[in-house]
Amino acid sequence: MTETDHSAYLSQGDLPAVGILEELPPKLRARLAACGRLETLEPGTHITRQGEDHHGLSVIIKGNLKVTCHSKGDLLDLAELGPGHTVGEMSLLDPQKSSADVTVMDQPAFLWTIEGDAFQQLVESDPELGCAVFRMLARELSRRLRQNSDHMLHRADELRTHFLDMDY
Repeated sequence: MTETDHSAYLSQGDLPAVGILEELPPKLRARLAACGRLETLEPGTHITRQGEDHHGLSVIIKGNLKVTCHSKGDLLDLAELGPGHTVGEMSLLDPQKSSADVTVMDQPAFLWTIEGDAFQQLVESDPELGCAVFRMLARELSRRLRQNSDHMLHRADELRTHFLDMDY
């Protein structure tokens, strides 16, 4: 990703309609673009580190990120994220220490990022856009909660089946 790639987005005054940004009309995406920054991050760059403060939302425009977690001395691979995925959305709503490491994988990644302070200013100065962003975030977090609930229910069914198949 080159600086001219950044310039193309900035000259259009818009963010691409990827992931949660697909829900926003172009007019609101243009206003949102002005509140954050576009950045290219090289492979190996940490977006956030487990246990450290992280107060911003990033939307992956291009590239892939790896999500890992340290637990009981092990490094667990949790997910790989690509274009349209978000990082840090919970930190905008409930600032806590980061629950995982998020690192740029093997190619440079192009992200749009808004920091917590800029997000608060956006919500206060542009209630229409702030409400739209809250709806986007609520839908994304609801989708993830449903996905995790489905996963846990599936796992519970597997355990129950295994228990019922035991030899006594």
